Amino acid sequence: YNRTMASFGASFGAILLLATAVIATDDTNPFVQYEENCPTWDAHTEMPPENYPLAYRDIPSDMVVPAFWQASYPGSGADMNGALISALTGLGFEYVSDLERLAHLNDPGDRTLSVKTHYPRLLTFPPEDFNPHEFMDSLVLVLRHPMSAIPSFLNFEYERDNDITSHSTRAPLDVWMLWRDENFEDELQAWVDHTTFWLDQYLFPGFGGDRFISVYEGVTDDIDGPKHAQQLAEFLGSIDENIQPATDPDAVACIWYKFIKAGHVATHRHGSTYRPLRQEHIDAMVDALLGLRARYEAREDAWEILPILDLYLDMAEDKRNEEPPADELE
Repeated sequence: YNRTMASFGASFGAILLLATAVIATDDTNPFVQYEENCPTWDAHTEMPPENYPLAYRDIPSDMVVPAFWQASYPGSGADMNGALISALTGLGFEYVSDLERLAHLNDPGDRTLSVKTHYPRLLTFPPEDFNPHEFMDSLVLVLRHPMSAIPSFLNFEYERDNDITSHSTRAPLDVWMLWRDENFEDELQAWVDHTTFWLDQYLFPGFGGDRFISVYEGVTDDIDGPKHAQQLAEFLGSIDENIQPATDPDAVACIWYKFIKAGHVATHRHGSTYRPLRQEHIDAMVDALLGLRARYEAREDAWEILPILDLYLDMAEDKRNEEPPADELE
């Protein structure tokens, strides 16, 4: 054309095994089977192979596409995830920032399916008037570890403030370190607030429910990424019969490869990826993640969110072990 979700419940087990069996990987090049076996076609002049959606799917003028929220803290891979959804369905992905447009998203003939929002981190809608259920019945929540999402958000702000092409340049290391010391804990709280706002709005995860969590670290993983794309496709298909996503495991795996790994929507910012954190920042992350875990561990939907939080806690401790002494971070 957003690795632990395998434990999210028995309902995912068969899908994971099926997707794993579809395309094997090579020890040195995990993408060799995709490169050799995935079909190619000119989307402008040729119809796609069987089981693949059209790049742009025309819909009848009286058909209703049940749009859903795709919510994410900025820097979590929203555009990548939205492009994957469009590739799986042939339907539209749109950033919406006004209530009037929201009111017409489910009009007959409107082909927008996935609606990107960074609310409440970015208050694009007036809080006193905004009820997400008033506009859409389902949610895809894109989550990315705050130690990666927060620096990515800075990259976006750095590009915007310096009139640089979006998704092209990382903020220099010295800019990150200064900004980090002034903003990290506030942004960490904003990440927590964003996560809790959406988890507390849509309470029923999984197939046939109203919520799916697309984990950035899972969908971008070289090995497990196709499994996560398969889970996403199956969830999309359970929302409404009009969505009709690709669900054939071979097709889903190839769409994942083309759109996540082969450059169709992958972004390649220039600059160092090194983003050091002080121990106090890592402590704050661990406390925030443990707080989220305590908040949700007794809820019926805990089976979906707790494995993600446990993964993120392990990643935070790994980051702690990788960091140099504090005096080297000056």
